[in-house]
Amino acid sequence: MNFFNIFKKRIPIKDTIQLKPDNDLDYFSQLSEINKIDIQQFVDFDLMKPEKNYDDSYITDDNFKLRELLLLVWIGKVKKGRERNKPIPKYFLYDYNLNGEHTLNVFQEYGLISIDTKDIMSLTEKGEALSNKYNSLWSMHSFKNNSVNIDLHFDSWNEISFTILQNNRRIKYISQRKKYFETVLQAYSQLDDNLPDYPQNEIKMIDQEIKELININNNLK
Repeated sequence: MNFFNIFKKRIPIKDTIQLKPDNDLDYFSQLSEINKIDIQQFVDFDLMKPEKNYDDSYITDDNFKLRELLLLVWIGKVKKGRERNKPIPKYFLYDYNLNGEHTLNVFQEYGLISIDTKDIMSLTEKGEALSNKYNSLWSMHSFKNNSVNIDLHFDSWNEISFTILQNNRRIKYISQRKKYFETVLQAYSQLDDNLPDYPQNEIKMIDQEIKELININNNLK
């Protein structure tokens, strides 16, 4: 088999690829073949695919969807109340497809919020109790490393456990990237003694990130 032909078709993700030099290819042809090595042969990009923020699969006992209750929790985050005439954050529309103004009106009809003469919107006692019940939604919404499907994770939500899970997925993902760069480096090593900096530097950065993620996980346990 021609040395570089294994890279001209998609192959399953595997730990190593055996490379065999082909002296019939001239130097620049071999360089061209190295550039054709496909990272998708090594990396499962779905590992880092962000979750959808919601799917409305969780049925509450309180006549509201979780993404609607997140708005109630948002109101309660400011104890002195929020100005009713100020715009609702756009992420409620863009990330949760929520008509905030309509939802606020429904909250008021259900007696969950009140608006005083200065147009300050606050939770009622009933609204505060409901907000406290679903307060973990804010932690899910605010999670920094990835989007969180609030319907999928609400019942079992634990920020530390989820952080460790995401870090482990990241470790698996970048380890696959490392195998890609190692294969590129191996191909160069069979072509020339002067190895390029790029794959070597990527491998070093990946090793450092893996070390840091493992340390973070160990400190969280």
